[in-house]
Amino acid sequence: MSIPPAHTTKHHAVLHYPLPSPPLRTAVTLTLHQTSTPASPTTGTTLWLGSQLLSAHLLASAATARPRGRARALELGAGTGLPALTLAALGWRVVATDLPVVVAGVLGRNIAANEGLCSGGGGSVEVAELDWFAVAAAAEGEAQGEGAYDLVVTADTVYEPSYVGALVETAWRSLRRGGTALVAVERREEEVIDGAMERARERGFLVTRVGEEVVRRGFVKAGCVWEERDWVGGEVWKWRKPGGREKS
Repeated sequence: MSIPPAHTTKHHAVLHYPLPSPPLRTAVTLTLHQTSTPASPTTGTTLWLGSQLLSAHLLASAATARPRGRARALELGAGTGLPALTLAALGWRVVATDLPVVVAGVLGRNIAANEGLCSGGGGSVEVAELDWFAVAAAAEGEAQGEGAYDLVVTADTVYEPSYVGALVETAWRSLRRGGTALVAVERREEEVIDGAMERARERGFLVTRVGEEVVRRGFVKAGCVWEERDWVGGEVWKWRKPGGREKS
């Protein structure tokens, strides 16, 4: 089954999204509900390119992205939940988070709808509400500490400059030492993306971009056989928290 680009599917209330075998033991087709209306208070209730990039990259990197032992992953700004569900299908224990309106609107529904499909590899997904600004505010004046997660993923969340500091701080606080955040973006505004990467460096992350050809190969393997214009500007970045062995 060919996967269409997200920008062509905004009008669909339900998407059927395949995850291939290999790398999964058994191929699955996810059911993703989405809501796109002019009255919607958030853009997080539809599928975006960054989520497709991140899901494909995780599948293509399955040899290294599979969890070690009881590894845990966190998705920030999960939206429709595609990366979280992909990780669960690869065997991760995942917590998918977003604001209450998104959790109630599509995220909780999508995780519940696909629970049985993604548990075959030993993975699971829980859903939780999370406000990055609350995390950042609570962190002020505290010792750095160590987070509970080996991997953090986030897609389509770097677009508003005023959100960047809270996103970076939440990723830092959530990761164990040596853990990695995978950040998928669309380069709509150069200064916003570049500013976010610099902010991550300033916080202490080791920041690198995943090569364009690596991302392209992952897309093809995942079934995204598109025109280049359908994914131009899409990028995947790694933010590694120093202090231990890299997890992904």
